[in-house]
Amino acid sequence: MDLLRSFQNISWCKPDWCFPSMGKETNELLKQCTEIPRLELSDDIEEIIRKSNEFPIPFPVDTMRMKTLKERRPIDKLKKNVVSTYPLIHERVLLLITHFLTYKREFGTSIEKALYKEMTVPEFIDRLLKKRAVVFMGPRDKYKLLTGEEDKDGWEAIGTLQQKPPLVLENCLSYDELKISSMVYVSGHTACINDGTRHNKAKVKEDDIETEAVIIGVIGPRFKRKFRMEYEDALITKPQNTVANGYGNNNPPTPTGSKKKCPSPIVGEERRNWRKMWA
Repeated sequence: MDLLRSFQNISWCKPDWCFPSMGKETNELLKQCTEIPRLELSDDIEEIIRKSNEFPIPFPVDTMRMKTLKERRPIDKLKKNVVSTYPLIHERVLLLITHFLTYKREFGTSIEKALYKEMTVPEFIDRLLKKRAVVFMGPRDKYKLLTGEEDKDGWEAIGTLQQKPPLVLENCLSYDELKISSMVYVSGHTACINDGTRHNKAKVKEDDIETEAVIIGVIGPRFKRKFRMEYEDALITKPQNTVANGYGNNNPPTPTGSKKKCPSPIVGEERRNWRKMWA
């Protein structure tokens, strides 16, 4: 009870979480998820191996690749693993995606508006999975793309008129898209080659272990890059929680004699809508 009382005293705690709002445009976007044709999934192991060998980035280890597993595990079980793999998305994330598309169609840059104009929710999810970087980490956004190109910095310009190749919205996820992509996971049955401890290094050690499991690729919160991704929503700081970022009074007064300009009504509305979307 004391713990509950403590939580209730926290400013961001919502004891009664409201049902999500769903307007006409939201309903129309969600209907697109019910109109997806059923796919015939292939369990051709040799085809999977061929595609794996054609992947443009070298795999760090081979012990969990299909070409290795087929020598030690029943083919039928490996086929089951292949067809069991699919994206895992919470229903409220689907709703968040509809709000995101609606927001970007109204407030996005010219590049974003062109991309999202006719995009469906399934197409957006497909984009989140296919346009991810191979590596994206650190306070300076060290990255490696599927093309093999590597560098750091410049990611915040994606989707703006300042974007430069190879970091362009056509080929890469923007920072705003990354926030949603961190909530889109991939799950499936998998073979186990060791006990899965943190520093197992993918070495085969099959004594006294579970031979099969269900795996979910979950992404943790990211705070190293200030004012981006989870930093925007989880941290409460003076530099972050400002009127310019959509917090505080809707129309703050400008102090007499102050040279500091308040955000324009358009910018204020844009940022408030962005903040409320993630609240």
